[in-house]
Amino acid sequence: MEKVLTFSVAAYNVEKYLEKLLDSIIVAGMNEDIEVLVVNDGSTDRTSEIALQYEARFPEMIKHVGKENGGHGSTINKGIELATGKFFRALDGDDWVDSESLKKVLAELKKTDADLVVVDYIDAYEDGTRELNTMKNLKSGQTYPFDDIVDLIDWCTYHYTIYKTSILKEHHIRLTEHCFYVDSEFCLYPIPYVKDMLYLDHPLYCYRLGYDEQSVSAIGRKKHIEDSDKVSRNMLTFMHEMEPKVSPKRLQYLTHVTMRHIVRHYHAMLLFEPTKEQKEKILDFERFVKEQSPTIYKQIPEHSLICRVLRMTNYAFYPQVIAYRKKKHKELYPQ
Repeated sequence: MEKVLTFSVAAYNVEKYLEKLLDSIIVAGMNEDIEVLVVNDGSTDRTSEIALQYEARFPEMIKHVGKENGGHGSTINKGIELATGKFFRALDGDDWVDSESLKKVLAELKKTDADLVVVDYIDAYEDGTRELNTMKNLKSGQTYPFDDIVDLIDWCTYHYTIYKTSILKEHHIRLTEHCFYVDSEFCLYPIPYVKDMLYLDHPLYCYRLGYDEQSVSAIGRKKHIEDSDKVSRNMLTFMHEMEPKVSPKRLQYLTHVTMRHIVRHYHAMLLFEPTKEQKEKILDFERFVKEQSPTIYKQIPEHSLICRVLRMTNYAFYPQVIAYRKKKHKELYPQ
């Protein structure tokens, strides 16, 4: 019998978290409908041992997949390759799911044939704070033609997203390996092939936040700036290639998602000291953006005040702007 949902777990040195994640899925009590691929990305701690213990206890549900280290994208690529469920949900090994929501989501997945299912999620901070992320303009349980909802949503981020597995397999969706920030690729590359989208307001994914080691922190963004640049250029190139192939509404969505990532990368480049070399890197990136997407190039200042100021002054006050930003936003410039 075909599984309803495949969870592909990106597991790299997550011995502290993996049991909580797996237990949150198991407790839902729907093992016959779920496949869990624990893709062990060359971990050096007890991740493999824990995954194998759970595989022995729940062989019909949990599979340990060992591989050499290849980064987050490689775990999703392997998950897509091996997935047997009708739907595919990527999970990071240090996060977990809401078990009650999982029951409700599975019941809906059994009834739908939508290409994309978007489900509410929770930002779970280390201090105990919880924030719900929801699609306020959509009706839960309703399926929409994708082009019809472009103006009603912001973007379907990684933590919202469940794809029909066949979309990923048939269109050979593959993410960049040995690289951070590929969740943005995962949210972009399948979209040209999505016909319709089901929205569910059951908060499924619990996204752990609030520690400095995360790649989304200021420290992480500085450390992995080259990966951010690589993914930004990949997304721009992809969007440029898709432009003549998709509808205007689809292009509008692809442009918006790419632009959001580009602005984040732009801000990450402004975390560094304002040297001549760093300025040239920023200008080189801007030239690439303009070449691949004049639309995004024009939109960036609308979404980034600091970019607007720098462009208006032709970067004449680049050092002064960075000095002001460091003084006003000290949390972004850890010593």
